[in-house]
Amino acid sequence: MELSVICDVKACIVVFEPNEKKVKTWPENPETVREIINLYEDFASKKESKNRDSEATVKAENLDEDSWLMRMSEESIQDILRETDLTIEVVAKKIDFLKRVDEEMKNASKGKRFLFAQEKKQQK
Repeated sequence: MELSVICDVKACIVVFEPNEKKVKTWPENPETVREIINLYEDFASKKESKNRDSEATVKAENLDEDSWLMRMSEESIQDILRETDLTIEVVAKKIDFLKRVDEEMKNASKGKRFLFAQEKKQQK
């Protein structure tokens, strides 16, 4: 009852007890309970129908996956290709830079190990 009042929605409760054949409901009036259940069933049916319609529309739009590309102007496609080429170029430069940094760090750490070994020999 509180849920119905607080949320301002129609609600009902149906309780089946395993050992009793009688069903308990809230509200107690069976006609009111039936009305609420019918409202829920109608809502669920409409929602299911709407979902089926939406799904059919999406499927129809996706039949030709490249249709969006076909609707683009040649100029727009050229712009996308230029941007893609520039992005690939930037990524390739970053990869080269990171490889050089990695190589320099490896060389620097080898040199430090060599210097450390030389210092130990001189201390003995």
